[in-house]
Amino acid sequence: MKKSYIAALISFLLLTQLILVNCKKDSSVDGNYQKPAEASVPNKFIWNGMHDYYLWVDQVSNLSNSKYSIQDSLNRFLDQYSDPEKLFYDLLYKYKVIDKWSFIANDAQTIEDWISGNSKTTGIDFMLGVIQNSTNLFGFVRYVLKGSPADLAGVKRGDIFIKVDDQNITEANYQTLLFSKDQYKFSFATVVNGYLTPNNKSLTISAIQIQENPILMDTVLNVNGSKVGYLVYNQFNSDFDIQLNSVFKNFKDQGISKLILDLRYNGGGSVTSAIYLASMIYGTDNNKIFLKSQYNKNLQDYFTQNYGSTSLLDYFTDKIAKTSTTAETPINSLGLSGLYVITTKNTASASELLINGLKPYMQVKSIGTATDGKY
Repeated sequence: MKKSYIAALISFLLLTQLILVNCKKDSSVDGNYQKPAEASVPNKFIWNGMHDYYLWVDQVSNLSNSKYSIQDSLNRFLDQYSDPEKLFYDLLYKYKVIDKWSFIANDAQTIEDWISGNSKTTGIDFMLGVIQNSTNLFGFVRYVLKGSPADLAGVKRGDIFIKVDDQNITEANYQTLLFSKDQYKFSFATVVNGYLTPNNKSLTISAIQIQENPILMDTVLNVNGSKVGYLVYNQFNSDFDIQLNSVFKNFKDQGISKLILDLRYNGGGSVTSAIYLASMIYGTDNNKIFLKSQYNKNLQDYFTQNYGSTSLLDYFTDKIAKTSTTAETPINSLGLSGLYVITTKNTASASELLINGLKPYMQVKSIGTATDGKY
């Protein structure tokens, strides 16, 4: 089994094979034993997946082998949960404190869409804030997807909206107002003397199915006589690895000497894509280690015993691997000695991996605020 698939299993817990523990009967003092009902398939699926792949499994007593080595005891525990989602969140280790990222979805397609950047959207990427001296929220546009309905309607980065479908946005209704329909009416505002003021501008925009291209912008700047590449990259999405490689060919052909990588909106994604991007920036020496993976003890021991300690290592690479739709492709590498990275609290996961994986080999200057700290 390839390590990249294991990594996906750790993140989502929904792609794992169902592994059942050995069946034994509970003993009973008085001999009047009543065998508990078999736990539901979803509950067993969740428990087994987390037991095998969860990073903090040793910290969760209800995932312990010793506690549930007898199948009937496990069935009794799982039978307490009529809601599989509650079971999942009850099994997390210090949820929102230590484990701030695990989640569960009702179907695999939700995960597939998330990984590939597919969603039904107007094309507006926004964040919400609280309006001063109010309990209402406002939305500010971080960026707009090229060619999307919002782009065609004229929405721009920095625009602010304060109502949707003529309703104020609140903590109680924002999910319904912003994520549940096929069409939205946005009412906009401007900042006047430090306050949000309605500007009588409104746009009705339809939502359509879009796969977001994570390469939002790439250009070459002339700074004091030096050619500087600038790339806004919003997700490590393997569907766009070849296109990303083409961007670096252009950077290389134009002879850039410095690179600014804008990861302000990049919450992570494919580890393999991170390896490719690191190789495009730094170099293609596949003897140099880019990352070392760490799993829970059982998985760590499994990889080491069956494949050796090097199975936990990933290296820089000189090629993008062949897929079902693309041929093996040589990496276009810049061979830079330094990199500027723009970060925010929304910079996470594979973005942080890229930064930390490059630091031993080149000067990486982070500009902006601290990143998320996501494993």
